[in-house]
Amino acid sequence: MKNLIAPTPNDLLVLEWNSSEIEGEIEYRLTDSCYFLREEWFQEYRSLSSRSDISFESDEFQRWIHETKREQVIQGIWQDFDYWDREWENVLGCLQETLEKHNPDGHPWRIDGENLGWMHRSGYKYVDCSHQKQISFFYQCPHCHKYQNYKGRCQISDCDAEAKRLSPPHKKTILYQDAREFLWEILPDTDCQFRIYENQPCLKIVNYHHDAPTGEFYSCVPKPEE
Repeated sequence: MKNLIAPTPNDLLVLEWNSSEIEGEIEYRLTDSCYFLREEWFQEYRSLSSRSDISFESDEFQRWIHETKREQVIQGIWQDFDYWDREWENVLGCLQETLEKHNPDGHPWRIDGENLGWMHRSGYKYVDCSHQKQISFFYQCPHCHKYQNYKGRCQISDCDAEAKRLSPPHKKTILYQDAREFLWEILPDTDCQFRIYENQPCLKIVNYHHDAPTGEFYSCVPKPEE
């Protein structure tokens, strides 16, 4: 039976969460580690080397770092909770932008799933992750009347007027999509690795975990409940 939810070549990958893919961060830490750490490594390398003319930027020293410090760097990444928090917040920020682009009116999302869990079930549910919040604007352009929260000239195209400070500030209620709630309502409560694709107006999620090693599939479409 053909899976109608699985991504196709026409679907665009917009974000991915895979905690095992840390090669980029490993390379960054090996080549661009803070000065004090690299200085410590350099002193260790010089104590092990019979040569005294090795420089801090030499190819030999760089090769030694990659050969001997890789496992230390990997362990450091796994224990770096700040790094993982930043990565997760980046994913949530990207997902929120995607949700709001595809669902600006804040309708509930109809979620259809296939190949779910070890029993390969299918089904659907509605998820409403839209909320309101009030924000304050402290500046307004006197020319185009757009609000902004920074002092300076208006950034609207063809408008370079100096924004005026508002007293009291202008308050506006906006609608936003809670990306954390969206994922919580859809994905199982376990360690998941997922990819999210878009093809207007649909989002597709492919999720992997211990009970779905070949992937479970979700189609997400903004749609009022029936």
